[in-house]
Amino acid sequence: MKVYDKFKDFIEKENLISKKDRVLLGVSGGPDSLTMLDLFMKLAANKNLEIAVFHLNHLFRKEAKNEAKFVKKMCDNYNITCFVEKFNVPDFAENNKLSSEQAARKIRMKFLFSYQEDFNFNKIALAHNKDDLVETVFLNIVRGCSLSGLSGIEPISNINNHKIIHPLLAISRDEIEKYCKKENLNPRYDKTNEETIYTRNKIRHNIIPYLESEINPSLKDVVMRMANLVKEEDDYLNSLAEKHFSNIVIKEEEDRIEIDFNKFNKLDEVIKRRIMFNAIYKIKEVKADIYLKHYQEIKKLFTKNATNKKIDLPDKIKIKRVYKKLILKRGNFEENILNYTKDIELGTIVNLPHNYKLKSEKIKKYKNWRKEASKAQNCLMDFTKIKFPLKVRNRRQGDRFTPLGLNGSKKIKDYFIDKKIKKSKRDKIPLVVDDNNLILWIVGYHMNDKVKITNKTDNILKLSYTKKEANNE
Repeated sequence: MKVYDKFKDFIEKENLISKKDRVLLGVSGGPDSLTMLDLFMKLAANKNLEIAVFHLNHLFRKEAKNEAKFVKKMCDNYNITCFVEKFNVPDFAENNKLSSEQAARKIRMKFLFSYQEDFNFNKIALAHNKDDLVETVFLNIVRGCSLSGLSGIEPISNINNHKIIHPLLAISRDEIEKYCKKENLNPRYDKTNEETIYTRNKIRHNIIPYLESEINPSLKDVVMRMANLVKEEDDYLNSLAEKHFSNIVIKEEEDRIEIDFNKFNKLDEVIKRRIMFNAIYKIKEVKADIYLKHYQEIKKLFTKNATNKKIDLPDKIKIKRVYKKLILKRGNFEENILNYTKDIELGTIVNLPHNYKLKSEKIKKYKNWRKEASKAQNCLMDFTKIKFPLKVRNRRQGDRFTPLGLNGSKKIKDYFIDKKIKKSKRDKIPLVVDDNNLILWIVGYHMNDKVKITNKTDNILKLSYTKKEANNE
């Protein structure tokens, strides 16, 4: 079967591409990515696709600058857009104690995600081939992988709402080399792919050729079939785990997941392990390497006396057991902020957590009240529109208010997001509420439109605050 036919059949079988898709291709200039680019250009007319290319000059080799020019020229010949970025990956790898391959992958995916969002591409295409899949399976085996590791590279994956496709997985490296020669693509070669100092290259140049010559000449096809079978079973177990996850999850955010530990701990060990792996991938910026050895560390949190213990995983993932909850977090855990509510007595100053002081007073409406109201530390409102007594508290789940100048209500959470207030500060900001639990003022930010001063206002409730900034805020 011709390479283009294999490419097209695999895309249709795995449902990788739809008509009018906007696809961003990661192209290095090597044979794999050039073949993918050429095949996509042939497919584009039939599928009415919009194609663009991203190339990263990672500064690893002196040839990198010329490779970037080569890719740009290829894209000019195809009359498509080419985005080129230059980044000092060697320095990044050294500073973050990563291998060259890990560092390059992190930076490449970061740029790909950024361009996908900025230019509304709905898919990213990477040029991993059948040989890459087989090598990945062996690499995962020697590192100690779960069942999903045996499926190698998935045809399509979703990382933080970024859809990534691998349309060359049915095509071997040998077929790609022959295609490049036949189509006069003249790819650029990375000499480090031949060096056996890297684990993947040892598998590629030593282990797989030995197994093919001594054990099974059809090794790659056999591993590919096994990977496909494992993927089907892996997908089934994932769907089962997802059903259980929906029953035990307490809170799910972009970088944080909270799980009901008691419900979780009653599940079968296989499902528990899969839920943990899947939950980790939900909050990771990229899908990196989490293996069974990491799960053995996670299991230490399942014991009776593990509350308030924490473990660290790759890519800044942290997991903590807090009483009846398992909390997974990307980045550092914030301090545990307790809910509070305090009464406000007119004419007094209330001392609040996190270094706030709040003063309240009833005053007559005066000529220059607008000048006072414009200051962030003050809030002036119509006294008669308020149901006393007042209280001050931090936010609660589901809190809403009507910002001054708007008719409709807004979630406090959404307000904080719109204002780009850090998550670590949101629970520290006081809210003044009346006896009906109407939020009158997000202290230091915005008041409620329902209690604004009008021409009919005679008496004003004036609230003002001071805050001593702590070093950690």
